[in-house]
Amino acid sequence: MYGKVLDIIVSRYTAMKNSLNIISFLIVGLSIACLNQALAISSSLLLTKTINDSISNSNILTKKTSSTISATQNPLYVFCGTGDHLFSYDKEPVNSSASLESMVGWMSETYNVKRIYWRGGQEELMYRHFKFGKASVPQYDYNNWAKNLYQNNNLNGSLIKSAKRNGMEVFMYTGLFEHGVQPDVGIVQPYLFEDELRINHPEWVPQDRWGTRRAPGPISFSYPAARKAIIDRLMNYLNEYNYDGITFYSYVENLGIRYVNEFGFDGPVLNQFKKLYPNVDVKKDSLTKQQSLSLYKIQGGFVTNFFSEFHAQLEAKNKKLSIILDSKEPNYPQPWWGKSIRGTGMIYMDWETWIKRGIVDEIWVQLGEFKDQAALLDKLLKATSGKSIKLVVRTPSPFAAYWKKYINAGVVPIAVITSPKNGIEEYSKRSKSANLINSKDWKSRIQSLKDDKGNMINNDNAISSLAKDQNLLVRRTAIKSIGKLKKSGDITILENALNDSELSVKIEAVAALSKINGNASIENIINTVSRSDDFPLKGVAQATLSSFGVSAIPNLINNLNSSNLAVKEVCIRALTTIGRTNLTDDIFNKLRSIMNNKNEAYNIRWWAIEGLGAQRLKMSPSQKKVYVTDLLANLSQSNDQYLQLELAQGISIMNSFLEGTDRQRALSTLSKIFLEYGDGSTRQDAAYGWRVVGNAMKILGANGAQQLESYRAQKNDKWLAWVAYEVLYVEQKKTNLNQGFCLVDENEAIRIHNKYAPAFPGYRKW
Repeated sequence: MYGKVLDIIVSRYTAMKNSLNIISFLIVGLSIACLNQALAISSSLLLTKTINDSISNSNILTKKTSSTISATQNPLYVFCGTGDHLFSYDKEPVNSSASLESMVGWMSETYNVKRIYWRGGQEELMYRHFKFGKASVPQYDYNNWAKNLYQNNNLNGSLIKSAKRNGMEVFMYTGLFEHGVQPDVGIVQPYLFEDELRINHPEWVPQDRWGTRRAPGPISFSYPAARKAIIDRLMNYLNEYNYDGITFYSYVENLGIRYVNEFGFDGPVLNQFKKLYPNVDVKKDSLTKQQSLSLYKIQGGFVTNFFSEFHAQLEAKNKKLSIILDSKEPNYPQPWWGKSIRGTGMIYMDWETWIKRGIVDEIWVQLGEFKDQAALLDKLLKATSGKSIKLVVRTPSPFAAYWKKYINAGVVPIAVITSPKNGIEEYSKRSKSANLINSKDWKSRIQSLKDDKGNMINNDNAISSLAKDQNLLVRRTAIKSIGKLKKSGDITILENALNDSELSVKIEAVAALSKINGNASIENIINTVSRSDDFPLKGVAQATLSSFGVSAIPNLINNLNSSNLAVKEVCIRALTTIGRTNLTDDIFNKLRSIMNNKNEAYNIRWWAIEGLGAQRLKMSPSQKKVYVTDLLANLSQSNDQYLQLELAQGISIMNSFLEGTDRQRALSTLSKIFLEYGDGSTRQDAAYGWRVVGNAMKILGANGAQQLESYRAQKNDKWLAWVAYEVLYVEQKKTNLNQGFCLVDENEAIRIHNKYAPAFPGYRKW
């Protein structure tokens, strides 16, 4: 999910585009990956240059080729990044048994799909074994919603049963190194989540050369107990749902690493390294090229141990192990899409040894330039000759003729259902004809809808009937078509669809009402939100309501008196979007009153603070002054430690508007809070809140940096000294502000640590 990306995690759909930057998170993670990965994660994310280049390259090759492979002539596999589908309404819905049944049936019957790589298992395991932080409201909201969805709707069980009925295998798709991050990395959003194994066993996480920082993402395979814990968890889950296999991707969906050789110095790895280089002091010396390669191969050796041990257990249960290789540099983990360095570090992926030892059953060549994919496939075909190891390749053009050579050699292409161009866009391969609109086959009905240029759909009886079709995907597509046609007579159809039993249809109806609507549409949308507190519905409702512009302001403000928290949230978010272009006194004053109301729920005040900050460029000088005054008053008076973090963020973004006395007061207030993170801290956010508060102090300029330096230099409070050092010299920005990684030269990192780092106080459990 966290895949969810996601930069991943910028969502492609309209609701996310029009909302606050903070909502652009994810998951995955997972492609968590989701939210992987989000929110990851990615996928339903804006595609990176890498993916665009690959798709463009494939398109060019397709145009040059006069023929294509039959869509049903050869087997085809499909990947589905579920987290992306859960919150992105322009993807195939996967939030109910009916939607999963339709998706699987379409892929099997139209494209002869024989296997699905399903990321839902990764997400469900995250919800069972990860900790999620309340401080990041959108991420926490998404994860709670998705967790309930998996539990109440049995998404994974439904998908697997449907796939097996259609003759498909199901492989669980998950991250080899994706175990969340320590919460001071990427705070406040999107990465406030971490595996309980990392939390309870910090010694299992790859360390930096001084043993003071943990790698964001991985658990080290150098510890036998860690390998066993991961294998036991995965085997139990694979057996519980009767998966046919498991596929590992190797990137991590975070930007926490600062330079290539920052991590990987955990005990067993370092012990082997010292045998090879007894005279190298890694605490003082940067590594040569050869020394670095040795470090990478030592780490990779433990990955091989993990695969060997895991494969033995999988084989005993007749399940398969599938590994994804980066198409350009297959001997190292994948970089997160479009990123400059690998978030895992350069762990050596010794695929030649895996093949020789027979400890993998399948190798997946990742998306990339066709020339890179082809070159790697040529090597793999040679290396696997005579062995029962399957080869697969991800591609946006699975039926292009240039794959024929490889398909004939046994390679199976993988279409990616999360991509806008994936080679399986059509629901039916039957002749395009409006007459099929009444077909008994729902796939023909929906394809006729998609192919129609307006002639058939202008028939009011036909469109009304399709909007009530027994198949949810047909209803959903009909609703989308109505929005495009913008016929005022169809408004009632859209508003009736707000009561549909399927969430994906309701969401599409809300989205369509941004294009065609009536006098009652605003209240009908708000009533829908009040009945259905669903994460993606709230996002689309916010976007549609804000599309009404200033005319919607009275209704939105009036509904802020609702006792329903989802309604309040959506109205605040819609007013925020409107205010970013047309900030009225009514919007400013209402959001301000909510921000200052101590009786309001935490998440509602959070959205109000965030919303006002997002409108700062439209504020008058007097409004900026009032907002800053409110921030400082709340920061000094609030007992809600999570809310203090959002208020500190508000101070950070208003920094350029702070004048003399306000700047001094801000620093004084923030400094008092920062002191609370010292030795013996009892704060709920003791493990990470210092990063947010410290960053706010630092952005205030020389005086803030000087105050932090005084904390770093003092000797009486070890934790205070350490967190001040981290803020000043070990920079970690909010992930969505990074344009890559927080890069620093290896020699400079060593110099800074050896000059400024105080005594390490240990790790705090959050």
